[in-house]
Amino acid sequence: MNKQPTKKPERDDNMDDIGQLIRFAGPRETVDAARFEMAKARVGAHWQDVVTNRDEGRTHNRLRNMAIAAGVLIFAATTYLSWTSQMRSVESHVAYVNRIVGEVTIDGQSATAGAAVAAGSVIETDAESFIALDLATGHSLRLDRASRIEVSAMERIDLERGAIYADSGADRHGSSITIATRFGIASDIGTQFQVRVAENKLTVGVREGLVELSPTNGMPVAVPSGTLVDVASDGYQQKRDIGEDDPVWDWTSSITPEFDIEGRTLKQYLTWYARERGLLLQWQDVESHDKAGKITLTGGAISGKSLEDGFATVRRIAPFHYQLSDTTLHVRID
Repeated sequence: MNKQPTKKPERDDNMDDIGQLIRFAGPRETVDAARFEMAKARVGAHWQDVVTNRDEGRTHNRLRNMAIAAGVLIFAATTYLSWTSQMRSVESHVAYVNRIVGEVTIDGQSATAGAAVAAGSVIETDAESFIALDLATGHSLRLDRASRIEVSAMERIDLERGAIYADSGADRHGSSITIATRFGIASDIGTQFQVRVAENKLTVGVREGLVELSPTNGMPVAVPSGTLVDVASDGYQQKRDIGEDDPVWDWTSSITPEFDIEGRTLKQYLTWYARERGLLLQWQDVESHDKAGKITLTGGAISGKSLEDGFATVRRIAPFHYQLSDTTLHVRID
């Protein structure tokens, strides 16, 4: 059996050259210990710088992120506080000034039409001035001359002196309003009424509806429409009947709340006018009633005018015939 010749490994010239170089170089020189430690220290210092810079970067990023988060929180908190403050401000407005005649002050400052009235505000009229207010409850208030009130809350008025007239509206079935005085408290049940405080007595007159009167001294009493009650400081009560044209109501027409006739119908205006006068509105016939509901008022303003001057203006804009009795306004439209 023939032997196969052994194959010699191929010569790697590159490896042989490298080996020759290594052999030529001889043994590696030993590094001096001091130089080694110096190099080691430099490497360690460099590494520490790298680590420190990395940590400082992380810290900077964390601080930056914290600052951003804090800014967001501050913005959110400021926005929330501003919003809640505005909401509290809006909620604290319990009335708005509808109309002013003469010089009236609210918390010692001159009042202007349209101004908001906050809870706790003190309103004063002088010997020649009046003011009309719209409460958030839907009630309309009028303050007579030489009067002073505190709007204690949305549904409570404290009358110190003078007189106040309250109107809950023709179609109101909501909350009542309370007029508090040193002689007692009057609360309405859907009505038009006035409360007057004199030096030694309280007077409550009801034009429409019913008022519950609770004197500080004496028994509670229900005051129906067409009735006036005087309550003395010792609790003594006197009652009498009053008509719609009784002089006790005269002052209320001096500060009639504004009624914007633009775009309103003649029927709406006459209904409002009759209520302001304490009159029953009666149509002469069905045709008059229907026509009044279709006539739209425009082109004339009654803002700032007295009740009767406004009535005359509307008659010029939309002519109609009328007659007045003690309790009724009769209307006919051709």
